[in-house]
Amino acid sequence: MFASTGYAAECAKGARTSLQNNIADVPVIPQHDQSIGRTKFVLRSEPDGGTISSQELEGQWFCFGYSTGTHAYVIGGIDQKGTWLPLRSIQYLAEDGSSFKSSAFDRLDYIALAAVTSPSGRYIVFIGGRIGIDGLFVLDTERDTVKKLGQAPSPPPSSYAADSCEGQTFEWGGCGTDGYVEMDEGILRFVSDHELEASYGKDKPTKRAKKRWVQRYKL
Repeated sequence: MFASTGYAAECAKGARTSLQNNIADVPVIPQHDQSIGRTKFVLRSEPDGGTISSQELEGQWFCFGYSTGTHAYVIGGIDQKGTWLPLRSIQYLAEDGSSFKSSAFDRLDYIALAAVTSPSGRYIVFIGGRIGIDGLFVLDTERDTVKKLGQAPSPPPSSYAADSCEGQTFEWGGCGTDGYVEMDEGILRFVSDHELEASYGKDKPTKRAKKRWVQRYKL
C-alpha cells in the first residue's frame, strides 16, 4: 500500500506521448472517511514535451501501462472501502487526452488488492472480487471485459503480516492484507502477452512455502 507523503512517477510511453502522475498530500497514517491524497496526471507530447492535458483526481492513482491495442493509458485508483484501501477503479485515458473512460472493472463494481500488467498493456490480472476477495481475474482492456481465471495465490509475506496474523488465517482481506500491495516476484508472471503463470503454496505470513505448484492460464 502507498504510504508516503507524495511522489512522482513516469508511465510507460505511448506511441506519441508520455504520461506522468504526481501524488501529493498522502497521510502517514490514513484516517477513515478522510482524504488519502490527490493525484495530478500530466499528458505530454513526444519528443517536444509540450503539455496536452492536465487533470487532478482525488485519491492515490497510478499507471498500469499503455495499451498498444487501444492507444490509451490504463490507470488505477486506490480509495477507501470500509476499513480497506483496495484498488477501486481502473480507467482508460485516451492518448490524445480527450477523455477518461471507466472500465468494466468499475462498471461491474470490482475491487482488487493486487494486480499485474501484461507486456502490451492489454491484460490486467488482479486478485479481487465484487463483494470480497474471491479469486484471480483478468480485465481485457481491448474487449473491456472481466473474466475469472481461478484461485488467488496467497498474499505476499511481510513483517507487518507476521506481526498482525498470529493465530489468524493468512488470507486476502484478513490480517495485514487489507490494502493494495505489489506482489512479490514470481508469484504472478506473464510468460507471454497471452499466458500467465500463477504460483501456489501453503504460504505463511513470514515466508512463502518452498513446495509449490504452478497453474498456467491462457488469456
